[in-house]
Amino acid sequence: MYYRGSWCPICRAWLQDWLNVENFEEQLRDAGGTFLIVSSQTQQEVDDALDRWGLNLPQMMGIGDPNNEIALLLRKDYSLNVAISGAPGPYKTRGYTYPHGMAQPACLIANKRGKVLYSWATVPKMRNLMGAIARPPAMGIWNYAMIAMKADQTMAKPRGKSLRYMISSFRSRKK
Repeated sequence: MYYRGSWCPICRAWLQDWLNVENFEEQLRDAGGTFLIVSSQTQQEVDDALDRWGLNLPQMMGIGDPNNEIALLLRKDYSLNVAISGAPGPYKTRGYTYPHGMAQPACLIANKRGKVLYSWATVPKMRNLMGAIARPPAMGIWNYAMIAMKADQTMAKPRGKSLRYMISSFRSRKK
């Protein structure tokens, strides 16, 4: 799940909406899933925001990705076109500087084999306040992904590095 930054109240509400999905924590745990929350901000800024926002379930992991490596990987290997405002950078907004641009809101849910069950990325335009609004609700995303997982339907097949590889490499950086 991509969000703009710690300064964005709409991002905070969108992420906190996941805590309202009925049985989300149990279903995620039972599926062996990890909820990645990624921003183009630094790791410290991400950690501080998630603590402030109460997003601290055991299966949640915040990732600061100021170089937008994950966004570029998702574009290349998962056909998820994460918009990056101000790329190649620097991009300044709300008192924050993003050295390589600011990744816009996006969501990808994949199964254990790396098959995409659900994907969405904002396309910043004036009608959606440059990507700030018109995001799909967490309950709708989760229900769609659970149906797709049960039916083993996929929207795209992964190419290149797997999500597991990506997650493990960012976990090792965090330590």
